[in-house]
Amino acid sequence: GVQDGGEAGLGAVSVKLTDNTGTLVHDSAKTDASGNYLLWAPAALTGSTLKVRETNASGFLSTGASAVAGAVYDRASDSYSLAYALGNNYSGLNFGDVPVNTLLGNQQQSALPGTVVFYSHAFTAGTAGVLSFGVSSASGWPVVLLRDGNCNGVIDSGELPINAPITVAASEKVCVIVRESIPGGAPTNAQDSITLQANFAYTNANPALSDSLANKDLTTVGTPASAGLVLNKVLDNPSPLPGATIIYTITYTNNSSAALGNIVLNDSVLAYTSFLSASCVTPLPVSLTACSATTQPAVGSNGAIAWTLGGNLQPSASGQVTFSVRVNP
Repeated sequence: GVQDGGEAGLGAVSVKLTDNTGTLVHDSAKTDASGNYLLWAPAALTGSTLKVRETNASGFLSTGASAVAGAVYDRASDSYSLAYALGNNYSGLNFGDVPVNTLLGNQQQSALPGTVVFYSHAFTAGTAGVLSFGVSSASGWPVVLLRDGNCNGVIDSGELPINAPITVAASEKVCVIVRESIPGGAPTNAQDSITLQANFAYTNANPALSDSLANKDLTTVGTPASAGLVLNKVLDNPSPLPGATIIYTITYTNNSSAALGNIVLNDSVLAYTSFLSASCVTPLPVSLTACSATTQPAVGSNGAIAWTLGGNLQPSASGQVTFSVRVNP
């Protein structure tokens, strides 16, 4: 609740002066670009208890407020209460707001019995605090949580299981990988739900403040045909007229538990249409080093198209390629 050096004010935040119940509004204002605000108390309110109440901007929460003589802050209502005396100037009624924390990475994979799947997640701290993780398997399959120090989605040498709380600074990103082992005897189509819990204790919040976020991952036991590279093709114009252009987008996803390499995607230009162009959508997924349309027909003709992907496509990673055609008159 104290503005330290380099901590910017928040503009366009709503602040109101109300009666003690918080229902009758006597004055209201929006903070300026530096976070300052000004409210006026009518003389007729002398001797009454008033509240100065803030409404958080979207994506922010209150951790506390400045200690001010004669005013009592309540975080539940995000307001100061004060006994108003005519002619008094009440300053320093500052509210401490921070961005909310985020935890990203709900995923699902299909893999074979006796194999291992990996799920990448990223936690970003809105402010300073202490972060602790927990991971559990609904089916009791073995799960381990590891720190992904360089956030590349791969367990590199020296990246170890997380077994202690992590102290983080504002805006710090902590990446983790859930490693699950599928039992060798797991039947086809068996599923396991993994819960990743991120518990956060805010530094300097008064009174103490904590919150918890969770991600869900879903593992399905597949077959050699289902636990691999999955392709999905859509077009942007389902009812084209003669002369119209159609753009096809093919999404490729690694639905297996291991990295895939030497990937070549194949398609062809349909009859009654003529080829225009083919390309790869960038940026490419992590660990893919290249993508190019290595085979394509001449513009205005039919034929096969092939895209060659360099490097490896990591588990759960996906990307896209496109090609366009013109409908023949």
